[in-house]
Amino acid sequence: MMSKKNLYVFRTFQLLYTVFLLVLIVKDLCFGSYDKNAFADLFINYQGGFIRRGLLGELLLQCYHAGFNPITIALILSFASFIVIAYYIISQFIRRKYELSLLLAGFLLGGFGVYGFGGFRRDFMMLCLFLLIVTLFRKYNNRWLVYGGANLLVFLAILLYEPFVFWGLPLLFLLSLRHFNYFKAMLVWVPSVLLFLICCKFAGGEEVYQHIWQSVSGFLESPGIIAFLRRPTAEVVHFHLTTNFGTYHHIPTLLISLISLVSLVYYFVNGIYAFAHSVKTKRHRCYLLLTICFVLFCQLPMLTVLSTDYSRTCIVSTLGSLIFYFSLGTDELNKIFHPRLIRTADKLISFVDSKIAPSPYIIIFLLLFVGVTSWTGSNEGFLGTSELGEIVRVLSRPFRM
Repeated sequence: MMSKKNLYVFRTFQLLYTVFLLVLIVKDLCFGSYDKNAFADLFINYQGGFIRRGLLGELLLQCYHAGFNPITIALILSFASFIVIAYYIISQFIRRKYELSLLLAGFLLGGFGVYGFGGFRRDFMMLCLFLLIVTLFRKYNNRWLVYGGANLLVFLAILLYEPFVFWGLPLLFLLSLRHFNYFKAMLVWVPSVLLFLICCKFAGGEEVYQHIWQSVSGFLESPGIIAFLRRPTAEVVHFHLTTNFGTYHHIPTLLISLISLVSLVYYFVNGIYAFAHSVKTKRHRCYLLLTICFVLFCQLPMLTVLSTDYSRTCIVSTLGSLIFYFSLGTDELNKIFHPRLIRTADKLISFVDSKIAPSPYIIIFLLLFVGVTSWTGSNEGFLGTSELGEIVRVLSRPFRM
């Protein structure tokens, strides 16, 4: 266990780091220093016809025509949705007497300060919708109402950002196992999957891009990521593959990514336990392990051929998993996860504990030195997006000018 003095030092450092992240967020808001190329993704709309993830951009465009600043509205939506999720997660940590400082990891709430508005776009909005669906499951017992309303909300999520199906829908499938067997639990989400497949068919093209860019050029400086709509699907997949599995200074990108992902899973499963041994039993670590591994497995398309944004993929995976975990009791979790899976997870945790027993110092080391790169084509690596790496990056910026 950590001494009270060392725990005080750690918490003080984390408090100062919180202030540091808040300053970064305020700076982004006041000076518009966020990644505008990435943020432009929010303004994809239906001016060239129906297209995947075009709903939010269409609504923002109508706000622009009504005389409102769409960029300001998009920033407010991003920040407000972050506040909602942060409030929920923090309140759950306080209620369970977990160590709040753990939330500052770059792949949890701390990522909002590390990666900024351009790195998140719709992600916290999707988490808010997921939280709303989970709340629907908890508040009502009428299955027609719950699954009908949930599918409608998933429709909305898919129209806003179709990769929701790679993390949100799998977690909702797990929630459905409280009511149905595996086959029926998949069947109730078929309407949402069909909408996803329809969205995939409308991926863009040169003509669609030109219409969209013409509609937003009055308030955007450049098309940014919107220009990806011009590329054929095969070219986009090739770009993601070569970036995710390329090299950085002769080091395989995949190796850097695996270090981040393995550290993420270890931190996610053991962080709370290391700081509070009263946290239930090892079985709850099994639940966390099974949940995060299941979600990351479902996110494989995003981690390989559909995205290079590892930070965003990891953040929705971890926060979505926490929302799922916090919404269920022990009996419900036992019903969802097959006993054989729980036994396998228990054996794996016991094996890892025998090699690297979780302790506050190991968790702090991961917190300080390991992050998740914002995108695999950057030069950050896992060190650059860790807490110390982020501090060094920001403080050294004036010397690079």
